[in-house]
Amino acid sequence: MTSIMNDKITKVWLVLIGATLFSVFFAENSTDSPAMILVIFALAMLKAHLVIVHYMEVNEAPLHWRRLYKIWAIVTGVMLMLGHWPI
Repeated sequence: MTSIMNDKITKVWLVLIGATLFSVFFAENSTDSPAMILVIFALAMLKAHLVIVHYMEVNEAPLHWRRLYKIWAIVTGVMLMLGHWPI
C-alpha cells in the first residue's frame, strides 16, 4: 500500500513541477494576451486542486466540504482571471 501511495504522490509531484515549468516558460515567452492569462490561471487552478486533493486529502472529507472547496476554487480562479483581464 505504501509503494502505491508513494507512486501516486510522485506522479502528482511530477505533474506539479511540469505545470510550473510550463507556466513560467509560457509567461516569459509570450505577450500579454487573454489566452496567456487563461492558460496561466487554469494551470494555477489545476495545481491548487492537485495539492488540496492529494496532499491535504480533501477527497477524504465529508461531501459538503468537498463541494465547498470546488466552489471556492472555481470562484477564486474566475475572479483572478477577470481581475487580470486586459481592458
